[in-house]
Amino acid sequence: MPFREMSDRDIRTIIAAFGESARRVQEAGFDGVQIHGAHGYLVTQFLSPKSNRRGDRWGGSLENRMRFALEVARAIRTYQAGHGEDALKILVNAAIKEPDNAEIHTTAVKLLLREGRYSDIENYITHLPETVRGLDAIDSMRTHARLLRLAQEAPPKEQLDALLEGQPANHEAAMQRIAVAVTEDDYPTAFDGLMKLLKIAPPTERTFAHKVMRTMFSVLGEDSDLTRRFRRLYQDSF
Repeated sequence: MPFREMSDRDIRTIIAAFGESARRVQEAGFDGVQIHGAHGYLVTQFLSPKSNRRGDRWGGSLENRMRFALEVARAIRTYQAGHGEDALKILVNAAIKEPDNAEIHTTAVKLLLREGRYSDIENYITHLPETVRGLDAIDSMRTHARLLRLAQEAPPKEQLDALLEGQPANHEAAMQRIAVAVTEDDYPTAFDGLMKLLKIAPPTERTFAHKVMRTMFSVLGEDSDLTRRFRRLYQDSF
C-alpha cells in the first residue's frame, strides 16, 4: 500500500479531529478523555526520532517532536478544560527516562513554562539530578515560573500601587508588583521595582530578587536596549 509523509495540512486536520472527538465525548456526557500516546501510535511516532524523520517544525529537535502532542492537548482543552493534560504528562515521563540528559530536561521545563504549568515546574525540577537542577537555563526558567505564579496570585496592580505608596518597604507587595509588570511586558517598571527592592530588602530576601533580575536579562536578550541600560545600573549598584 503506497504511503507518503503527512503534509502540514494533514497534521492540522488530525489535530482538529482530536478536538472534535473531545467535543463529541463531552456532548455524550463523559467527564473527560485520555490521549493514547504509547505502543507506537501516532503521538509516539511524532515523539520518537526513530519514526519521526521530518525536517520541518514537526520533527528534528525534541521541542519540534513534542509539538504534535502539545497541539493535540490544546485542541482538546478548547472543549474540555483541564482534560488535555495527558499529552504533557507523556512528554514529561519521556524526559524522566533520561535523568542525566540536560537537553531533554531543559526542553521539558521550557514546554511546561509555555503551558503555564508553574507548580509542575517546581515539582519537576525538585526531582532532577543536582547537576541538571543547577544549570543556569533550568534555574532561570524556575525563577520565571515562580514570578509568573506570583503574578497569578497578586491583587490588582492599582491595589498594589496604593499599598506600596503607604508601605514602600513592603517586600511581598513589591515583588508581586514586579511580577505583574513582567506579565504585562512592562519591563521598565519591573526593573525600577527590582532596583528599589534590592536596596531596601534584607539579605535573606535579596537572593530571589537577584535571580529575577538575571532572568529578565535572559528573557529580553543581551541585545536589548533595556538589558544593556539596566545591567549597567545593576552592576554599578550591586
